[in-house]
Amino acid sequence: MIEDGGIRGQKVGGRWLVEAGDAAFRVKALPIKPLSERASWLLIDSLSDRSMQAEPVERHRLKDRLGRLFLSEDPVPLLKAWLRRRARRVEMHINPADLADFRNDRRIMLSGVSHPDSGLLAGNEAEAYVSDSAAAAVMNDFLLVEPQPDSPANVVLHIYDRDIGLDFSEVPRLALAADLAERAGVRELAAARSLARRAIADSTP
Repeated sequence: MIEDGGIRGQKVGGRWLVEAGDAAFRVKALPIKPLSERASWLLIDSLSDRSMQAEPVERHRLKDRLGRLFLSEDPVPLLKAWLRRRARRVEMHINPADLADFRNDRRIMLSGVSHPDSGLLAGNEAEAYVSDSAAAAVMNDFLLVEPQPDSPANVVLHIYDRDIGLDFSEVPRLALAADLAERAGVRELAAARSLARRAIADSTP
């Protein structure tokens, strides 16, 4: 962007310093395309405590995306667009009496409104990640069914590809932010924004 003359900047101590106003305008003007599932998790994982193995081309693209994310005034629109293919989102209905057991099942990882870091903890619903290899068994064991007018959705499952190589024991903060960003509520969006900004701040030297 600096070489193209679109933003102003100078190199100080091995880093580029740019005019915030120019950077924010340029980032917003760039098109936002959804990433593949693997690319989504590479981005998410880059701001967590561990790192997936990335190929050279992937590392180059990841560096560019992180730059856009760090310069964004509001990371939520980027997360909603980039990470919408991170997993297959499925809404189901569970007997409310089984919600507590569902949340404690070791095959899932609580996320979204069910994760403690969201600050929401909705008691009448559950949200979680589950691998594609375990999804069918979880649905069967808890008799999850498609929502109906008399049995509305109260479970959101994010089904991810086990072969991608994820091995974390809980959902990373950026994925949690993306889950909340998919909801329309003001509180959920505020929580998504806060979590994303914390993830960015914690990873910035």
